[in-house]
Amino acid sequence: DDDPGFLELTRTVLEAEGFRTLYASSGPAAIQMMAHRTPDLVILDIMMDGILDGWDASRRIRADARLGDIPILVVSAITTSEYLGMFPTDEDHPIDSYLSKPVDPHQLVEEVRRLLKSR
Repeated sequence: DDDPGFLELTRTVLEAEGFRTLYASSGPAAIQMMAHRTPDLVILDIMMDGILDGWDASRRIRADARLGDIPILVVSAITTSEYLGMFPTDEDHPIDSYLSKPVDPHQLVEEVRRLLKSR
């Protein structure tokens, strides 16, 4: 996510529940980070450096043999933005779950736990 406030809130909520977090503010930075540390779960925003930066990152994660099975949770406000029409709808979605911003912290934790259990 490229919103420092959202990053801090997400980090605080997840770490309070015992999760370890790493974060990046763009899709390419996240992909680069994952070259060195393989996460158990990825949380992405769609709109970062570019309108579909997170979408591109999720497709790259799925295409990588080492990362392709990692659950991807998208947390984004794209469904309430003027950019909704740019969001791909006619192809396979390379994500496992979606939450709309603003996200309830309890819902975020529940979804993270659900996705990690499904691994």
